[in-house]
Amino acid sequence: MPAETGQLTRELPAVAAALSGMHSDATQQLKAEVERVRAAIPASAEALSQELTGGVLPNATEGLRQLAQQGRASTQQALSQWLPPARPATDVIGEDPPDVARIPGFVRTAFARDGERLRVSWAGAAPHTEVLDFYTQQLGAAGYRPQVRQSGTESGVIEFASAQRSLTLAVRSDGRGGSELDWEVR
Repeated sequence: MPAETGQLTRELPAVAAALSGMHSDATQQLKAEVERVRAAIPASAEALSQELTGGVLPNATEGLRQLAQQGRASTQQALSQWLPPARPATDVIGEDPPDVARIPGFVRTAFARDGERLRVSWAGAAPHTEVLDFYTQQLGAAGYRPQVRQSGTESGVIEFASAQRSLTLAVRSDGRGGSELDWEVR
């Protein structure tokens, strides 16, 4: 063992010097690599910035704009297929049934006269149940006798009779919270 200890003592300075040299080389290589990366970062950052502002971002922005327009068009198309057409805003030419007050906000959508028979249609925002209640009350107060001919969750038909004439009111939901109604006067 003393001989081996002596040999290790003689070789240890050479191993220490070799390790020190390797450490020094590795440190210099690491410093050089750090400097190279440091020098490349500003150029890489500038190149990345130019690529983003010159091509990628404008193209992405245009692509997103096109997708939004396509989505809006698709949504409008789908809604127009699901929803009934909008209510008319102005009366068609014609006249209303005599002595029958139109519910405010309703618009005349059809008119036909055939001899003594008059047919008139209106559309508006009141639900069909409110329309039926309104005319039952109004015409009942004017001396008409109401007789329900049909009743449902989406529609109803009432005939109003007086000594002078007969009125038939058919009301149906328009699918948008309002109603469409048809008068027939005989």
